[in-house]
Amino acid sequence: YILRERYILASIFFTLALNYKQMCLYYSTSFFFFLLGVSFLPSSSSSSSSSSSSSSSPSKIEVKQGVKRVMKIGITVIVVFAIIWKPWIPAHVFQLLHRLFPVSRGLYEDKVANVWCAISPFLKLKNQLSHSNLVRFCIATTLISIAPSGIYILLRPHKKMNFIIASACSSLGFFLFSFQVHEKSILLPWLPIACLMTLSPSKYSLLGHFFNLSSLFSMYPLLEKDGLKIPYFTAMCLYFYFSVTTISTSTSSTSLTSSSFRSRLILTIQMMV
Repeated sequence: YILRERYILASIFFTLALNYKQMCLYYSTSFFFFLLGVSFLPSSSSSSSSSSSSSSSPSKIEVKQGVKRVMKIGITVIVVFAIIWKPWIPAHVFQLLHRLFPVSRGLYEDKVANVWCAISPFLKLKNQLSHSNLVRFCIATTLISIAPSGIYILLRPHKKMNFIIASACSSLGFFLFSFQVHEKSILLPWLPIACLMTLSPSKYSLLGHFFNLSSLFSMYPLLEKDGLKIPYFTAMCLYFYFSVTTISTSTSSTSLTSSSFRSRLILTIQMMV
């Protein structure tokens, strides 16, 4: 719906997804800043994804129209939240928040490939900071890491590809720096990166395949715990083979049909893993 410029529907479905699984919060900054930025675009600019941003300051009419769009989106989100949360308001709100954001747990799960687990052999943050200060520190570092992509998409919302890039940066920032991260959360940055590989394979294919292989490698401890060593290495080898052949065929300018087939096959193998 974002790419089709149906922003009200996009807000409804993202709010539903966020209430279904709180890990969709990884995409929240890209949605927020993109919808905020696109609301203040002139109608002619917002209808074209390839138009460049205007250098002149927006007129009063454009500002009023932008405020109206923001209010529509905001009211839509509030109404959807109110409908979903109505059965638990006000008696069980704090209990729900405690379960949605289990800050009482540890900094990360097992051997997750984020910053805090990587530096743990050299620096034990839980021994340096109290639990409450550690939570605040993670929130601060996460906000710092996702701020550049949010500001970028706020200033350049006219290119829809920027929204996907911002979603990848935002979700990766959450994964690397947020509190209580699980191994499988690496799949959240993978989704927008897979979209980039599909929409612009010549530009993002190599980066996407490298990220996917790294993500699969980081999930080995989780899959090994579940007794999935053989399927893991089998799918990993197949994915590596088809990713190399896809990159080589794209550089040698083969037919689009063959390239798209291999891309679908790679995505299928990734989903199997």
